[in-house]
This record gives sequence, structure tokens and C-alpha cells, in this order.
Amino acid sequence: MPCEFCGKCWRHSYSLYLQRKGDYPSEGPPDRMSLLLDGFATSDMARTKTDPKTGKTWSCGVYAQTLPQPGDTSTWCPDMQGLPPADYCNEYRKEVAYKQKYDKYRAAKMQQQYERFPNMTRRVAIPKSVRQYVWRRDKFSCAYCSRHYADLKDIQMQTREGDGKSRVSLMVIDHMIPLAQGGSNTEDNMVLCCYECNSLKRANVWQRGCRVGMV
Repeated sequence: MPCEFCGKCWRHSYSLYLQRKGDYPSEGPPDRMSLLLDGFATSDMARTKTDPKTGKTWSCGVYAQTLPQPGDTSTWCPDMQGLPPADYCNEYRKEVAYKQKYDKYRAAKMQQQYERFPNMTRRVAIPKSVRQYVWRRDKFSCAYCSRHYADLKDIQMQTREGDGKSRVSLMVIDHMIPLAQGGSNTEDNMVLCCYECNSLKRANVWQRGCRVGMV
């Protein structure tokens, strides 16, 4: 069974590089940007994510705990050698452990919410087609403060230029009647909402346009 993390693993990318090139340049292993430009890595691996609440940033790619070495295939990606990653790959085991820990945390958090709000509607993934419909219907503007996506993007860029951080996220899909209060997962209960309004609203019920002129 192929490794599910190969598409974002830097050890796999360096192994592909050695498989095709045979050796590293005289100055040493190429940097990640070189691997990306040469097609040995995907653009998703170079992306980073930032927690809007804590400001913590992390890479989307899987860090190579073992750097593949020329002539030593035992350091290469085990998946390329047909070996089971669960037995031979530290990167795979770490990602699986992280995923299991995250899933357990999410399950515990959801259970706490269900105990606190007995009538809570279970959250489901919103299909891409529904998201696109809500964006078009609300004309790329927050349902509560009416700020447009383009205006929020300008604020975000100005904040980044000012102190290197972004305190303003853009848009999210919000449930007008919160799931905690039994709101539905239908399109009629979904609106486009800026992150600032979404953070303030929490599990309350707001009407459209209630924050116009307040921000």
C-alpha cells in the first residue's frame, strides 16, 4: 500500500532527486525551493499555515528526519523501495501519531460540546459547490458588517507590511443560527462572514447587517 504522505514529504523529494541525479551538488543538498522549482516537490509542501489566534506558523510539508544520502539507499524513502512505511519510516510513524492525536483531541472536544449543548446539530463538511453558492449569493461581503473581501485583503496586506503579522483573516462560512442552538446545515442558514464578526458572534444569533458602520 503506497504511503499516503509521500506527496508532502521532504525525505521522499530528496530521494527522488538522488534517484534522478545520482548525487548532490558539490555545495551540498539543494534547498527546498530548488526541489520545488525542479519538480521534485509540490507547491503545497512549501506553503505555511498560521493560527489566527496564536500567530503560530507551521509548514504543510513533512519534515525529513532522515536526509537521504547518495549511494546509501537505506536512507532513502522506504516507499520507493517497496518497504512498508509503518516499519521503516520515522516520518510516516510521526505523521500517523500526530493524526491520531489530533483526531482524538477533536473527538473529545466535540463530545464536550454535545454535552454542553444537547440540542447541537452535528457539524458536517460543507461541499465546495455550497461554499461557492454562498460566496456568490452574498456578493463576497460579510453578512453582518457588509465589508467586502477586497477591503479585508487590503487591511490584511497593510497589517503585514506594518509589523510582519496578519491579525485579520478573511472570510468564513457562518451558521446564522449556530449549530450549538440546533441550527441546520442548509444553505439558508449559511452566510459569508469575516473572521472578526465570526469571532465576536460565537454561539449567538445575529441578524444580517447588524454591525454595518461599527467597524
